[in-house]
Amino acid sequence: MRTLEIKRSYISGMRTEFKLEEDQYQNWVMLAALSGRFAFAMEQGKEGDDGDGYDGENLPMNYAPKEAYFKENASKSSPAKAIPFDEAGYGELVLCPPGMKLKRRVVEPLSFLFIEFATELALPQGKLAVRDLQRLESTYRYMRIACARSEGGEDKEYIRHFVSDLLAILSLELASSADRSRRTKQDPVMARVLLYLEQHALEYGWNISQLADELGIGPSHLTRRFQQYFSQSPIEYVTSLRLQKARSLLVETDDTLDHIAEQCGYQNAFYFSRMFKSKCKINPSDYRRNHRF
Repeated sequence: MRTLEIKRSYISGMRTEFKLEEDQYQNWVMLAALSGRFAFAMEQGKEGDDGDGYDGENLPMNYAPKEAYFKENASKSSPAKAIPFDEAGYGELVLCPPGMKLKRRVVEPLSFLFIEFATELALPQGKLAVRDLQRLESTYRYMRIACARSEGGEDKEYIRHFVSDLLAILSLELASSADRSRRTKQDPVMARVLLYLEQHALEYGWNISQLADELGIGPSHLTRRFQQYFSQSPIEYVTSLRLQKARSLLVETDDTLDHIAEQCGYQNAFYFSRMFKSKCKINPSDYRRNHRF
């Protein structure tokens, strides 16, 4: 059989609730919020209780938490426990393995992507975040076209291609994250730098000298060391975090450009727009118009 076979695919309109509170699938399921947020939980399903739940309007929305849940529920003899719900929003994908019971509820008005697929690949499961939102948004845009063609009875090859693309992105980003974790363990100072940047990236007025002073090293030395470990400068990393936040706000909110600039650490909409266009090759207003579903 093929490495990956698409069973069903669907992109919803805006929803305020799920008509099915839970369901169980025979194959892998990928769920992703195109806008809004949902809460989800996963538990081991019962044999012979595989559900269907798909009728377009009543499409099963199911989502999975993290690996800690599996250890907690490994023993069948242990008493039943309340399953913790996690939340997912734009830029996060949920991969649910076959046979798991998936529970879900809408947190914020939601539109979503649902893909059911069969594969023999070893995949991660649970909620997975994609850092490269620009690439993700492009894939979603083409996925929408592919799903429309599939509904018209045309071949699902395009959907298979884009699902494979999403899985490849996740695989590379997980590997990159593991490498980053390994490097920060080797250099505690760089671990502090990375944490500091992630905590303060959206603050206006931040600069590299401020961080260097806190660490007791020179700005040039800090920049060279960071570049050596992470293949980008601290400023480039901060800019990527700011623009990642900006892209999410442009798609998910009706905030003005001035308000988005303020939330992303920029002085005003003019400077924010100039930086956004320089890095993303499109101005913020056009980006919002092109990427809203």
